[in-house]
Amino acid sequence: SDVYKRQLLSKLVLCFSCNPLCYNCYGPSETQCFSCSGDFEADLNDSSACRCPRGRYFDGDTEKCEECHQLCLECFGPSPNECKSCNIILGVKAVSYTHLR
Repeated sequence: SDVYKRQLLSKLVLCFSCNPLCYNCYGPSETQCFSCSGDFEADLNDSSACRCPRGRYFDGDTEKCEECHQLCLECFGPSPNECKSCNIILGVKAVSYTHLR
């Protein structure tokens, strides 16, 4: 990933690493990206924010997008009780079981 710099006073320039979701950036957050790295994509609601594509979640340990559980359409972790939205293609019983949040 790229780096960004912040100028302090008039002569001192400090460089910082971009967030792993950003390819290049203007700050340390995943919402301060000029472009996204790897398999991350720009958020539709905020073009400077990067996120994992639908069906995947960001794993802080691997710093990669990992697959959601098959019962989840969107998620924040690997298990079926970490769904943001449910995969309704798998049927109503799966939806009522997994849609805990």
